[in-house]
Amino acid sequence: PMSVEMATVAPNQLRIPKFEEGKPYRPLEQLLSVLPPASKKFLPLPYRELVEKGSPLKAWYPDEFKEDPNFKKAPWEAIALIPFLDESKLLGVIRESKCEARLSAAERRRNEPEGRCYLYRGLISSDRSSVPRGGRRKKKEKQDEEEEKRENEAVVPSTLPRLFPSIRTPLSEERVWSFPTKDRPFEPKVPPGCKRPAVGFPCISYLQPSGCLENGGINLFGFATRRPSLMLSLKPVVFPTSRLAQHFFAKKSQNKRLAYVGWPRLVESVVVAINDGKNLYSANGTRKLGAAECENFRRKAAGIANRYKSKMGVKIGEVKVILSVLPFLRMAREPSGAVTKRFGQVAQEHPGQAVLLRNPRPDPRHQEELALRPLSEEYPVGSQVIYLGGRGRGKRGTSSRQQPQHEGERGECKHELFGAVAKVKGYVLKGKKLELDLISPSDDSESLELFRKAIRDARKAEERYFSETEVAKALQLSQSVLSRIADSLNFNPGFRNVGLRLRSSRRREMVLGWTRWNWKRSSWEYSARAIKVLLEYKSAFPRVLLHVHQSKYSHAYNAEDIVDTVHGGRGSRDQAIQAIRRIESWIASRGLDRLPACPSTSRVLPLNGIQAVVRLTDAIRDKRRRRRAGSSFNNDEEDDHAQEGEEEKDAEGGENEQEDLPPGAILKKGGDESKGRETQAFAAVPRSLVYARNPYPAWSPSNRFNPGDRVVSLRDDRGMAFGALGTIIAVHKISELSEPSPLGLDLLLDAPTPAAGTLAGRVPEGRGISVSAADVLNLSQNPV
Repeated sequence: PMSVEMATVAPNQLRIPKFEEGKPYRPLEQLLSVLPPASKKFLPLPYRELVEKGSPLKAWYPDEFKEDPNFKKAPWEAIALIPFLDESKLLGVIRESKCEARLSAAERRRNEPEGRCYLYRGLISSDRSSVPRGGRRKKKEKQDEEEEKRENEAVVPSTLPRLFPSIRTPLSEERVWSFPTKDRPFEPKVPPGCKRPAVGFPCISYLQPSGCLENGGINLFGFATRRPSLMLSLKPVVFPTSRLAQHFFAKKSQNKRLAYVGWPRLVESVVVAINDGKNLYSANGTRKLGAAECENFRRKAAGIANRYKSKMGVKIGEVKVILSVLPFLRMAREPSGAVTKRFGQVAQEHPGQAVLLRNPRPDPRHQEELALRPLSEEYPVGSQVIYLGGRGRGKRGTSSRQQPQHEGERGECKHELFGAVAKVKGYVLKGKKLELDLISPSDDSESLELFRKAIRDARKAEERYFSETEVAKALQLSQSVLSRIADSLNFNPGFRNVGLRLRSSRRREMVLGWTRWNWKRSSWEYSARAIKVLLEYKSAFPRVLLHVHQSKYSHAYNAEDIVDTVHGGRGSRDQAIQAIRRIESWIASRGLDRLPACPSTSRVLPLNGIQAVVRLTDAIRDKRRRRRAGSSFNNDEEDDHAQEGEEEKDAEGGENEQEDLPPGAILKKGGDESKGRETQAFAAVPRSLVYARNPYPAWSPSNRFNPGDRVVSLRDDRGMAFGALGTIIAVHKISELSEPSPLGLDLLLDAPTPAAGTLAGRVPEGRGISVSAADVLNLSQNPV
């Protein structure tokens, strides 16, 4: 919730403190305040000396200290119990040591106290495709003129012109910001024009709860808090259940069974039933509850009240009415182009006192739009789109002239314009169809076949996998010991994992090229390289395997039991720590701590297939780069050859190139005489063959995705440029509750981009990215 919301419900408990005007730290002073002694290498030498032995500040930089777990389990989540820095003492020692005077010129520039700060403020985009749908359209013509003027003026130049174009009509503006002065002091108050509650934020004050600081035992990481918390209390409400049921389930209200549940974070939902402990109301009528159902209602009501108190810090009082609802999931695009709401299929139960009949701040993004918008609004002139034509859908063996491309069964035509990036040039046929200019083509048939061949060859050369039973028999280990060594093996002290991490049964993850899950046999399988590492581990640490074999399964074992001692007893704590470090060093030396893991339910491209795609994309990109470089010198010669080829083709009676194109998009040739190159345009393109950039909600014309398929980006707000090409290397199943697609994709991009990574070392730097299937168009499969 917003801070002002909390201050409103508990004005006597949360008081705004008085701020004293201070002075910001210099950058090196700030670093000295937060860095531990182990990170002193990031400080210049004069400041580094202040955290070493003999320094007057050494007491604030201890080498050893105690930790408070604070109900956390992992050691790095604990609170370090070290003293707070004395600001005056810190600054005084820095002045006395004359650290600033001993800095180099570059370090002084780094330590400038008055760096330039920037303030960013959100703007309304003039790109209609990225604005939430369903808003009112008042004074449209005037707005269009203003937006067109702003579009021509607002341009953010690209800092990486080779990777990204300049940004037109940015979504935010940048201004230089300076610290407040005495003439403009800081005032802790809500600025004018601030709307409360803000869209998407919890609306606490709407039900007017009261707040009080008390020890409510809030559940924090499975433990009850030990300190006072701000507890909210709702006022008792009288629920006329019969009137409430009539409101939702009357015949006139069948299409208005909407309520907002889950206060204070409201979620739009469809009410399916109302239970007051005596009767059950639904669209099918009213039914009286039996004795067992009444007892079940009382247990549910007590559980809901306890959950609100322990999880949310809200005392809602006695629950007398429970509503069963289907919660809102997401906005979805229908085949007709309409945007509608999608609700869940599993009912959730909420207390009546936390249900609202209207939303005080409705989200403008969640408005349905049943009618299609005009072409001029959906596809403004100058906006970029993806062309969905160019791939015939007629019967195989027939020409596109005989069978229109938007009808019939699937097939392919000669020209691969499907997925090309185009620019809206104008409208024809009284604004019913579009005219487009081609910006960049997608993969042609030859390139797609090259990728298919490379992946087929890689799959044939994929290494063999062996079942866990076969591996355990070959290594002379029990299957339970093998599974624990290959998974995770935790030892105390420190709860350190000395397992090989080749798989994870708990997280259901496998390591590419090492392990995989066989769904037919319901068992794990290991590659030859995994078997080799398991054999080396067995030879290097036999006492670990012996101890795991002799001990019962445990959440964590004791490292003192695996230490070699003279008398054969348990080792000391220091010896145990050294033994664990030796195993960890052995694992790290073989790179087993950095293996790429992915869900065991995923369909993935083998590592040799990924490497083959990388080599192929690099070769194609270099070829295109050389072709572009050569075209600037040989334009005249190419034009002569092209003209001669056309004359020879006409003399031989060959078909004209335009006649082979599908009738939905005729290719026109226009010249750019200044550059000596031809431009291509599509005329009379219907709406169904054009995809607008960044639609809301996200959707894809493709419904099938397989590893190795070629895709093109449909958005530019997911870390990829609009129209960027890539290859699917993994397909994951994700939750469909709030995502626009049940599939997630790992992509290998053709060209590097700053927002991309390596996908756990599977692809080169800057070329791996994970996106939803709704963000890309599959070029290897025909569209829906």
